[in-house]
Amino acid sequence: MHFPARRTLATDLIQAAKRHCGLDDFGGGDFFEALSRLLESCHSEAGLSWIGKIALRTNIVQILCSRLQMEQDRQLYPEIGHQEIRQPLFIVGLPRSGTTLLHNLLAADPEHRSPLMWEVMAPSPPTVVDE
Repeated sequence: MHFPARRTLATDLIQAAKRHCGLDDFGGGDFFEALSRLLESCHSEAGLSWIGKIALRTNIVQILCSRLQMEQDRQLYPEIGHQEIRQPLFIVGLPRSGTTLLHNLLAADPEHRSPLMWEVMAPSPPTVVDE
């Protein structure tokens, strides 16, 4: 894996995600400016170490790959867009703040559906390989 000494640009990460996933359609919506601002903020404000910069790059490429895969899923399975989601609840928080405990507590309610771990980490289902 190559990590350039210069600032990481949004275009670099977008190209890396396309190469990694073998997909190139991010779908509608423009995220380029927001991604560029995030990267600029990380560069100028976060004080990331070399390891932190590697982790940032890896995480953003993975997030971009998830978007590419979800867009492909929406094209292959248009019925996804017809699913009704009523009153979604999002659990967000810093690490070690109780978010997993809250997720597990809410998942115990049989009247509601909570996402499985793989759905949270990689929203596109894994590819089935014929053996």
